[in-house]
Amino acid sequence: MYPESEIKSITKIHEIIMHQPGISFNIKDINKALQDNGIEVKEDKTGEYLDYLASPQREIEENPVLKGITKVFIRGEIFYEVLSDNPDVRRDYDYRATNEGGRDFSPKNMAYYIWTWIQMAEEKCAGEGIENNKVILITHDCRYYPGEIIEAAKDAAQWRGYSVVFAYALKNYPSCVSSYSHAVRVVRPVLAVFVTASHVSRPKENTVVGAKVSIQGKTKHLESISTADIKIETPRILKSLKARNDLFTIMKKAPEPTTIEVGESHTRMIVLGALAALGKVPEKTLFDIGEELKNSEDREKTINTYLSNQKNRIHPIFETINIVIEGAHTSSGPLAEKAFSALGAETHLLHGDVIAVQGEHKADPSITENLSSLFAAMREKDAHLGIAFDLDGDRGSIVLRNKDDSFMTLAPDKIGQVLMPFLMNAGGYSKAQQPLYIRDCLSTDAILDQAKISGVKVDTTDAGYVFLKKQEKTRMAEGFITLGMGEASGHTWLHYTGPFENPIAVAAFFTVMSLTLCKQKDLPFYAFAQALEDTVIPYKKSPRFQPLFTPQLIARAAGEKENTSGWSPASTSPMPQLIIKLCRSESIKILADRFKQGTTFETRIGTLTVERFESQWDDDEQIFRFGKIYFSLNGIPLGSFVSRASSNDPTAVQVWEVREFGTMVYDGTRLSDKEIGERFDTVGGLVLDECEKLGILSLTHEKPAQNMAEVLPSVERFRKGE
Repeated sequence: MYPESEIKSITKIHEIIMHQPGISFNIKDINKALQDNGIEVKEDKTGEYLDYLASPQREIEENPVLKGITKVFIRGEIFYEVLSDNPDVRRDYDYRATNEGGRDFSPKNMAYYIWTWIQMAEEKCAGEGIENNKVILITHDCRYYPGEIIEAAKDAAQWRGYSVVFAYALKNYPSCVSSYSHAVRVVRPVLAVFVTASHVSRPKENTVVGAKVSIQGKTKHLESISTADIKIETPRILKSLKARNDLFTIMKKAPEPTTIEVGESHTRMIVLGALAALGKVPEKTLFDIGEELKNSEDREKTINTYLSNQKNRIHPIFETINIVIEGAHTSSGPLAEKAFSALGAETHLLHGDVIAVQGEHKADPSITENLSSLFAAMREKDAHLGIAFDLDGDRGSIVLRNKDDSFMTLAPDKIGQVLMPFLMNAGGYSKAQQPLYIRDCLSTDAILDQAKISGVKVDTTDAGYVFLKKQEKTRMAEGFITLGMGEASGHTWLHYTGPFENPIAVAAFFTVMSLTLCKQKDLPFYAFAQALEDTVIPYKKSPRFQPLFTPQLIARAAGEKENTSGWSPASTSPMPQLIIKLCRSESIKILADRFKQGTTFETRIGTLTVERFESQWDDDEQIFRFGKIYFSLNGIPLGSFVSRASSNDPTAVQVWEVREFGTMVYDGTRLSDKEIGERFDTVGGLVLDECEKLGILSLTHEKPAQNMAEVLPSVERFRKGE
C-alpha cells in the first residue's frame, strides 16, 4: 500500500483520466496534467502509479474507488484510458478485434471477459446439472500478444478459484488448433479459452487479439458457445460485472497455474489412428477407437493401452512417403513433422522456426501465392505431397503433384469427399446406424454425390464452426454419428479427434487412404494424384475469393433502419460488423431477385436455367446468411455459385464450380478440357458480371479483396465470348 502522500497523486491521476472518457493518455500527458495541478512527480513514478491503477486488482478490492482505468497497447505505444467496451469484437462465432485488440482486450478487459466466461460456465453447470471441476484450460496461438494480456487471463481465472492449465503444443511453443484439440481432451476442463484472432493479417501497428471459448455440456464434452452467448449473454454479464463494487466477494484463491505440453501425446494419438485406419489394430476399427476416446475418462491411458511398449517406436507405415510441410513459423509445422516422422515418412519442414508473428503474414494457405515456397520445395525434394497451415492452425491444405508436374491443392471439402468412402469402409463407420457428414455452403457438391453412393446423410449450414457444431449437436440427439465436418475455407473436423479441428490428423488419414489406393511399391512423385483419379468426383472449382462490396451497396446498408451503429460512409471510424452483416443480407436479396427459379440466360454454351436459389435465413440475426444459385444446361445439372460475406472485411466470400461430366451421375467419363473450361467461365463470368451490373461488387484487386487475379480472367473470357 502506498503512503498517504503518494495516494494523493494516484487519486488525482485517476480523477484526470476518469473525467475524460475516450481520451488516451501516455505518461508525459499525465505528468503535465499533474504539474498543472501543482503536483510534481518523476516520470518513472508516474508510470508506476498508472500501472497500479490499470491492474485488474483495482476492480476486486473491497473498496474499489480506483477502478475503471485500463492500460492499452495501440499502434505500438502504451496508453492509459477509461475502461471501454467495443461490441464489434463479438462476432457470430468468436471474439475478434482486428484493429485495436490492444484496447478491446487490454489486460483489464481480458480479466472481465474471463470472469464473464466463468459466469457463463457456472450458470450452465447449475442450470443443466453439470459437475463443475473448476478447471480452465487457457492457451494462445503463434501470433504476438502483449504478455500482460495473457497473464491477466490466467490471473483472472485463478482469482475466481479456478485451476488454470496453460497448454503448449510441444516444447515451449504456443498452441495451434491441432494441439489445442488434443489438450482439451487430455485436461478435460469445464471451460477452455483459446486466445486467437484466426488467420487475420493486419499491419504491425494493428494489435490483433481474439478468443474462441468452449464450455462443457451435458455430453461431458466441450461445446463452442453460441452466437447468442457471444452477442447477448456476454454484454449482459460484462455490464453487470463492471457495475459491481463487490467483486471481491466472488474471488477465491486457487493453486498456481500449471502447464501441459501435448506434442508427444498428440503424436501417439495420430499414430494410433493411422494404424487403425490401415487395419493394424486387432479387432478394432478407427470408428471403434474414436468411440472409446470420445467416452474415455482418461484418453491418454486409452491411447497408451493400444500402443503399449511402443511409446518411442517408429511405425514405418509411411516409409515410402516424402512430404514437405509449410510450417509458416507456427507450431503446426513442428507438430506435423513429429507425427509424420513417427510414422516413418521422410519430412522436410519449411519455415519451422516458431515465432510470435506480428503484422501482415503469409500463414494462410487459401491464398495461392502463399504456397509458392511449398511448390518449389516439393519439386526440389521430389515430394509426394505437401501440407500447409494457417496462423492458428485450424485450417490446412493438402497439395499433390500431377504427372505433368502441375500442382493440385485439395481444400477440405474435396478431402471430405474422397475420405468419405475410406472412412465408411476401412474406417469402420459403416457400423454407425446413422452416419452423417456436415458441410458449409461453400463446399463442393461432390460431397452430395459421394454421400449418395456411400450411404451418408449430408447437412449444409452457413460457414462458421458454431453453425456446423450446432447442427452436429442437434443431429447427435437424433442418434446420428458425425464422421466428419468440413468447410471449404480449410476447417475440418473428424469424429476420431473430437470437437475441434485437427488438420494434421486429416492429412495423416488422407495419406493412409492414398497408400491403400496406390498399386505400386515404389511411388513416383505423382502417385497420390494418380491414385485419386478413381476416387474424386470431378468438379472444377474456383478458389475462395473475396471481391469488395461496392460503395453504393455499403451506403444502402448504412441507410437501413437496422443500422443502429450510427456509422455512415462519411464516418472516419472503422466500418462496424453490423454494416458488413447488412451488406451480406442485402446482396443476397438482390441476387435472389435476379436469379429466380426458372430464369434463363442465353450463353455461348447454350441456355442456362436457374434450377433453384438456396438461401438460409437467420431468425436471431434477421439476415440472410448465404445464397446459392444452382444452374442446369439442357436439363442436366451444370454447377453452382455461392455468396456470403467475410467476418472481417467489407467483402463477399464466393466460390463457384461446374461438373466436369455431362451426365446426371458420374460414370467415369469426363468432358474435354475445352468444354469444362467454357462451362466454368460461363457460370463464374455470368454471375460476377451480373453482380457488377447490379451494383453489388467491385471487380478489382484493391485490398482487402483476395484471390481476384485467380477469377477475373473467367469474367474477361465470358464478356468477350471466348
